[in-house]
Amino acid sequence: MDDRSRLLPEHLILAKQAELLRGFFKLVALLTTTALLLIAFLTGFATAEDILEPFLRNVVCLVVIGGLYLILEKGYILASIYGTIISVAIIASYTIYQESPGNMQMMALIMFPTALAGFLPRREQFWLVYSLNLFLMFFTAWMLIAIKGIEMEYRSIVTLGMLLTLLALVVDSLASSYRDSIHTTLNQLVQIEAAEERLTQLDQDLGVAVSEKIHAEIVSNQLAKQGRIALEVAGAGTLNINLSSGLVDASRDFFERYGFPAPGDIQALYQVIHESDRARFEMLVKTDTAARDRIEGDFRIATNNTTYWMFVLESGATMEGHDILQGVVVDVTSRMLEQ
Repeated sequence: MDDRSRLLPEHLILAKQAELLRGFFKLVALLTTTALLLIAFLTGFATAEDILEPFLRNVVCLVVIGGLYLILEKGYILASIYGTIISVAIIASYTIYQESPGNMQMMALIMFPTALAGFLPRREQFWLVYSLNLFLMFFTAWMLIAIKGIEMEYRSIVTLGMLLTLLALVVDSLASSYRDSIHTTLNQLVQIEAAEERLTQLDQDLGVAVSEKIHAEIVSNQLAKQGRIALEVAGAGTLNINLSSGLVDASRDFFERYGFPAPGDIQALYQVIHESDRARFEMLVKTDTAARDRIEGDFRIATNNTTYWMFVLESGATMEGHDILQGVVVDVTSRMLEQ
């Protein structure tokens, strides 16, 4: 994708002008070739008795057009535009002076440089060409009068000048509208490019965040797995009691190892404790949170075998503000029997 944010309006205008110039060169080349064939093969078509001079002039036109087209294809768009304007001015003024002195219709050819100047990307360039074109028109008229001795009405010359000025105003209006549309398009492209860059940056940031989250989850899962293995080796399990709701989250494997289903609420947990120790355990659990921050004690469990569990629970709170007890329960039967 092009780096549109670095393009200037002039570059965009020239890119469009290059497309128009290609069509213009091809059209003029076709018309010049047609005129060349008519001069060569159609008797009396040439404006002079000697057909060599107009024939050679058309050949020169074809060479000039070919050269300008090559320059355009090399990427020198502005040079091709200026070359076209200069070539049209020279050929038109020479044709008028050499073959059609006094022909006011041929004098209108000198207006072409101003029309072609509409291709230029800057308004000041256009009006500079118009000023030079106006000078060329009056200079050609002076040459026809002073050197050729042609009688020309000054009213006609002034009329041509006014027509040239009118043409310049029309072309400038069209070209200005075109340039404004290019500026608008450029601003839109710059905004789109900026939005795309922000979206790309957000996408990259999101990718980094997702990668970090995935990595953190992997590490967390690994630590949790290692913690479960350590608890299993130590004969322990996890226990979380939500004192607000009475729900219990416990290690299923630990309880099932001793023939108990994992308690889903605190009443089921009480039933696991031996009836002789149950009241003491309930009292510790129900103690006001402000009066204790940790529960630690050994309790027999309700099985046919003598089995002791040690509860180590610490007070805490959830994000919602619920009081909880969380910690581990460990099988300490061997230690208790030794004592």
